[in-house]
Amino acid sequence: MGSLFAGPVALAFEGPAGIFAIASICLQSISQREAFAFQSALTHAVGSNIDCSSESATGGQLGRGPSFVCPHTTKIINSSSPDSNIADRFALPPVDQNASAPASATEWSWSPEPTPMAPTTLPSRFSGMPSAKIIMRPQVYVVSHISCKMRRNIILCIRRDTKIMSPVYYHLDRFPPATLDWERLIPLIGPANAGLARYDGSLSAIPNANVLLSPLTTQEAVLSSKIEGTVVTMGEVLEIEAGADLPKLTQSKRDDAVEVLNYRSALRACTAALQERTITQHMIRGAHEMLMQGVRGSDKSPGRYRDQQNWVGSPGCTIEQANFVPVAPELVQSSMDAWETYLNRTDVPDVLIQLAILHVEFEAIHPFEDGNGRLGRMLVPLYLYQRGLLKSPDFYVSGYLEANRDQYLERLREVSRADDWTGWCIFFLEGVRQQAAENESKARRILELYESVKNRVIELTRSQHAIRVVDFMFQHPIFSGPDFLNQPGIPRPSAGRLLPILRENRIIQTIIEGRGRRPGVFAYRDLINIAEGRVVF
Repeated sequence: MGSLFAGPVALAFEGPAGIFAIASICLQSISQREAFAFQSALTHAVGSNIDCSSESATGGQLGRGPSFVCPHTTKIINSSSPDSNIADRFALPPVDQNASAPASATEWSWSPEPTPMAPTTLPSRFSGMPSAKIIMRPQVYVVSHISCKMRRNIILCIRRDTKIMSPVYYHLDRFPPATLDWERLIPLIGPANAGLARYDGSLSAIPNANVLLSPLTTQEAVLSSKIEGTVVTMGEVLEIEAGADLPKLTQSKRDDAVEVLNYRSALRACTAALQERTITQHMIRGAHEMLMQGVRGSDKSPGRYRDQQNWVGSPGCTIEQANFVPVAPELVQSSMDAWETYLNRTDVPDVLIQLAILHVEFEAIHPFEDGNGRLGRMLVPLYLYQRGLLKSPDFYVSGYLEANRDQYLERLREVSRADDWTGWCIFFLEGVRQQAAENESKARRILELYESVKNRVIELTRSQHAIRVVDFMFQHPIFSGPDFLNQPGIPRPSAGRLLPILRENRIIQTIIEGRGRRPGVFAYRDLINIAEGRVVF
């Protein structure tokens, strides 16, 4: 029997919301029974009902036997309903009704030379594919390659799905947000502010908070840098700072440690500057220059706004493969001017909401070529301190952001993709609440440890320098012998007598024994374990 169809077949894949894609598939001289068998096989491969109708196309060969693959043209039809379950089925985000691509049924053509597809062009690596089913949603493509062939009346179909995210672009002219869903935010604002107030109260009970909480500042620097891809731990940073020469401290980790130490130095410099002035663009540029000194990105105009387009994505990706594309370089200065104006407003109903919006907008502008993430997170405690919600800028938010990294990055993108400022604010408020509780717990444990070890060192040493020794250990949880002996305020002979007492009574742990010219390195493990939130020594 001859073929049921005069030419190749166009297969329309149907879902609950109607037709959502058409893939041209070629049938070459097969029988009616074979055609229905093919239809059933492809229905099973695709997982949707298939309706066959005639459409001209050119056939090709795939291995032995007839090939059911068309090499030239595939048509794409968008779902007629933005609320269909197709998005759920392919793990796609909801349709952005504000995107330039229409949500109603629209048809594009795809040939070996890719043609523009709103809002972007189909990635070139798919342009030469012989056949594909493409489900297009604004900012998302799912390309499903279906290869079929028949052997002895058995049709074999292979399907491979590839999900492609097109970049999310900066939300031009939509800052600050015109509206927020306050009904969703108000239940979260109270607990976040209350948690922050409790933490600030605990800071008031800590003498010399800048000394006692120094390890937490270092840990914040470690976690903020970790979000950007560093792998060094707080203990390793402190070992490197103390001059330890251990095999595990590779050059890569030493480079990471410099980034962490730069973050800590920049945060402390900004804290000192806030005694005399408020946060300004000038302060931010100065902090960025300090942040990038001697590290990766030090050749990318430290302290100056970028003059070229940047993007956010996996290492080495092109702008077409990026997750997010910030504002154009010619708009960076005006965008930062608008950001600074909003920073200085006093009519926003809640300071934490204002801070949430400031943070996401800074990250979306991405004003520098590198270092934007770390700098944006550094602004969180600085702003809380400036607005009087904290008595010192010792608030550490990167632990929550690192623990929820994927959601953090996705919430940032959703602001530009879907205008979801409220969703971001909800995520941020929950982070403040959780981190305030965790920070309060750590601060309380550190204070208890300080009082305990102070009394013990006084009892063991009977020295007038006991408190200075304890303060030194809290500022430098890992230190070298020479650093301890040369610390200001304690005569060298007295320090030389006190160090063995700390070792013999297991208050400090020896990391490296001193031999010859190699100095000994020691750690105050109890403090490090509290700061890390786990036993590391």
